[in-house]
Amino acid sequence: MYKLAVDNTSRGSGHHRSLPGRGSAYPLRAAVTWLVHEWRIHQSIQQLRGLDDHMLKDIGLMRMEIEAVVRVGRPCDEARWRGWL
Repeated sequence: MYKLAVDNTSRGSGHHRSLPGRGSAYPLRAAVTWLVHEWRIHQSIQQLRGLDDHMLKDIGLMRMEIEAVVRVGRPCDEARWRGWL
């Protein structure tokens, strides 16, 4: 009844319609990936919030820093990783 797929053969482009990361599955895959990422962040934040202040101090965190540290890391982490500190 309705034509759902676009026929690109008349353009002569030679591209295949089902390239990886293309088509209607890509937005769904991106949304699921984002949801899984956010769920993991949420889990990490909840675990850190469950620690008492003494435990947080032992690992070098203050309670108000938890979400920022989980989401973006600490400013000096990259420098330590690269051996600059």
